[in-house]
Amino acid sequence: MAAVAFVGVRTARRRTTAERAERIATAEVSRDPSTLESAAVDAEEHGDLDAALRLRFRAGLLRLDAAGAIRFRPSITSGEVARQVRDDDFRHLAVDFDEVAYGGGRRPTGISTRPGNGGPACVGPPPLGPHDERIG
Repeated sequence: MAAVAFVGVRTARRRTTAERAERIATAEVSRDPSTLESAAVDAEEHGDLDAALRLRFRAGLLRLDAAGAIRFRPSITSGEVARQVRDDDFRHLAVDFDEVAYGGGRRPTGISTRPGNGGPACVGPPPLGPHDERIG
């Protein structure tokens, strides 16, 4: 009887893991920051911190796009965003993100996946240059 219960629990866990992976994959192509944030919370609650970081980073990029700070496209690199945003905090975050997402690195201990705690926070539009004017 214990063996049957063990197999049932194990099967349920696999199904839950597969469903979670499918939700993350679906969210990764979303252009809705709230959908990405929701998937990030789910990933984080189940210990997938790398996925949570990727999802929140993309949500932040989409928020930057909505704010007019960048023009988001799926192929945009964090380096391109850093040059457009011109913010040292974002530049450091982008380097850390790239190490985790592309370099197989571990999430630096000082970086949380939660916004506002050293995580991927949305920064405002790039600072004005000497010949720029603020409109509105």
